[in-house]
Amino acid sequence: MGWVREEYEDRLRSHQGGVNAAERQFEEAAARRWQELVAQIEADIDEYRQHGGAASFTRVSDIEVRVTDSESALAVNVRADLPGHAIHYDFGSRNDRVASPVGGIFSIRQSRSGRTELYSADERVHSEDARRMLLEPILFPNEKAA
Repeated sequence: MGWVREEYEDRLRSHQGGVNAAERQFEEAAARRWQELVAQIEADIDEYRQHGGAASFTRVSDIEVRVTDSESALAVNVRADLPGHAIHYDFGSRNDRVASPVGGIFSIRQSRSGRTELYSADERVHSEDARRMLLEPILFPNEKAA
């Protein structure tokens, strides 16, 4: 059997019987990776507050969190799209005079070793770097604007 036929039959079975076992297993791994990222973001915010920062962390739902900082008037919403293998993030401002950064997407991929990894612009992003991309614009905004 050729790969085209195998792929066609896998997709046909997937559509007929729901998500196949491999996809379900990957979604479970992606969900664990998401929960790990959420716990790390929450820990970063706790550490920030210990140093006198005014940020707050809110679990909006099982698939969405929000970080706001009252001093910068900025916020980031981070939302998991587990079936789509992605994590979306959008920045916002509560002050019309404070510009917010552009959001983005992390894709969730499985490495050859079986680990679930985050990617941005097709480059693997370590967890600390991903959190920095999400939190630094909120917690430590650029003070170029007047």
